[in-house]
Amino acid sequence: MNKCCTAISVLLVSGFTSFCYAESDLVVFEFSPISSEQYQALVQNKVAYAQPKLVEIKDSKSAYAMLGKRINVTQEPVENADWIRETLNIYNTKGESLYQLEDFETCGFEAFYPQEQLLSFVCGHESDWLVSTLTGEEIEENPQDRETSPDGRHRISGYYNGQESSAFLQSYDEGQWRTPEVTIRLSPTVELKPEQEPYRQEWLFALMGEKHWLSNDRWIFYSHSYDQYFDMRMVDTQHD
Repeated sequence: MNKCCTAISVLLVSGFTSFCYAESDLVVFEFSPISSEQYQALVQNKVAYAQPKLVEIKDSKSAYAMLGKRINVTQEPVENADWIRETLNIYNTKGESLYQLEDFETCGFEAFYPQEQLLSFVCGHESDWLVSTLTGEEIEENPQDRETSPDGRHRISGYYNGQESSAFLQSYDEGQWRTPEVTIRLSPTVELKPEQEPYRQEWLFALMGEKHWLSNDRWIFYSHSYDQYFDMRMVDTQHD
């Protein structure tokens, strides 16, 4: 996830609201491996709640029509080849170039998120490719991967760069989505076997499968890296 703050103006009925993907405070989690039976029982008994409504346009023609002259795709025949090179162009409201994506012929339209003004494509090696139509910045976070806590203050999201997937925590604070520094530690109630290697944080947050929030500070998930279910609890948040 990008460390820099990516300001995104979101067009709402009431006007523009600023969101930001930014660094935040340190969050500490304690985790425990759990069995498949424990995981399924927790899922069945969790309190149901609605995820935030995600408005997405899945039809490319409809999405491009909403953007109008602010988007086009140029084509150029490749010399001595039987294919055409495409370039995606995004412009601001003044007609000035914001963004260009070459080799666009390798990409497929995935969705347009009008509330966040994000275009999503699947490009080479099935990689996620998202760009803000307001700033022209590439966003390393896929809205389809979001799982938000009951109070709406935290969410687990993800991104696939074509080689590996990653998951990360985001927290909503003062009108911004922030990406806090996360430290995890094994629950003191868990003892590793002598021959067992310690769990690695980067592997726990890579190849993350199904996930569920059980409360505002607790979530469970399946890790493809370890072929194991885990119970994760937020135990501390350190502020400056």
